[in-house]
Amino acid sequence: MSKAKNLNNSSVKTKLAIKKSFESLLNEKKDFKKIKVNELCSLANINRGTFYLHYDNIYDVAEEYENELVNTLSINDIIDFKDINDILNFLDNTLKYIKDNEETYKILLTANFPQIFLTRVNKLFKRNAFNLSKKIMNGKNSYEKNRYFISFFADGMALQVVNYFIDNENNLTLDQIFDYNKEIIKLFFYNNFSK
Repeated sequence: MSKAKNLNNSSVKTKLAIKKSFESLLNEKKDFKKIKVNELCSLANINRGTFYLHYDNIYDVAEEYENELVNTLSINDIIDFKDINDILNFLDNTLKYIKDNEETYKILLTANFPQIFLTRVNKLFKRNAFNLSKKIMNGKNSYEKNRYFISFFADGMALQVVNYFIDNENNLTLDQIFDYNKEIIKLFFYNNFSK
């Protein structure tokens, strides 16, 4: 993770240069594990010492880079699902975000990089979907059973997105993956909860 806590103007400019250089090298090499600190420093016009003042390694740069991508989605602004339409909108926004950043995620996910985005979306989805299920539960299922169903769905959805980027053995588009997931979530909520 990023080392520099109190960023002055110089540090902000340095980190920006590092991230821009990282993005450029990422697009060129298509695998962030092939990016070397020396070439990143050369492209950013900094020395290795300056790099190590800000980051421990390339993984830290990649993690911060993905965190900044994730923050553009503003998924943390979603406080609660009020109804199933909020869930469907959440899935639509997630799909748009992934499509807008598809090439970057193809590179990061195929390099076995920690899946910050998918982990964050998964946790947020589970929490909000479970809270919604508690509000509208009609007694058909126990809380534990609902939590399990929602977790099963969210984990499966995340896995399908990862598989899309890694091998796409189902030959599905991102749109199809999300459309099928929306069908599943509608079936789950409509069959298990009253309005």
